Amino acid sequence: MKTTSRRPSGPKTHRTPSQMTNRALLMAIAAVIALATVVSTEAQADTLSFRLGGSDAAVTDDSYDFLSDDPFLSMGQLGVHYALLDNLWVGMEYAWGVENLDPLQGVSTTLDIDGLYLSARGQYEVLSFLTPYAVLGGGFNNMELDVTVAGQSRAQTATTFLAYGLIGTEIHLPKSSLRKLFKISKRGWARDLTIGFALEAGYQWSGQADFTELSRPSSDDEPEQAPLEASDLNLGTVDLSGVVMRSAFFVRF
Repeated sequence: MKTTSRRPSGPKTHRTPSQMTNRALLMAIAAVIALATVVSTEAQADTLSFRLGGSDAAVTDDSYDFLSDDPFLSMGQLGVHYALLDNLWVGMEYAWGVENLDPLQGVSTTLDIDGLYLSARGQYEVLSFLTPYAVLGGGFNNMELDVTVAGQSRAQTATTFLAYGLIGTEIHLPKSSLRKLFKISKRGWARDLTIGFALEAGYQWSGQADFTELSRPSSDDEPEQAPLEASDLNLGTVDLSGVVMRSAFFVRF
């Protein structure tokens, strides 16, 4: 299943299940970030962290060949993490990605993915600038596959469970160096600010997404003007499991 085109142009007055799910995910992430910001005003040092980064997963399922021109699934991640204990952090992440392809003449596909994950991270600072850790996480991906064949569009959504295990390390500026570099007062609001970069590698397990009933989007036309009924397309299933590497910029305070 290979992919590289966007949804067909033209006015749309309806809202697909994927669009509604995406909006709900964005609202959930916004609410979590807002709540975390409020909590941070009373939090102790090094208890809250924000991350922005991306990942590449080496997908081995042959069906993925019809969705991407290479075997890698690239996604972005936005996360907020909170320290329950000195060396134990919990977090929530929103992930997103789009893969487009024209696998055959007259055929184009777009796979749109949105994910929401929870994670637990155990870490230990071995040096003032280096913190190795291990992560276990899981959640779900909501996927919408759009296929255009000879100008006719078909779409289907699928929701699958995803889990991952990672090992990684944070490379960050020591607080003392950061205060000296930016001339931050020890009594200032940014006295506990830490910035850095994280690298992770591991494996992600994904459930199979079923795309056996791709159908035309609903039409708002009058019955006599609506297009003739057409049978659904069956493109089988796709499994996004594979080795994954992630990197992120983080701000911690």
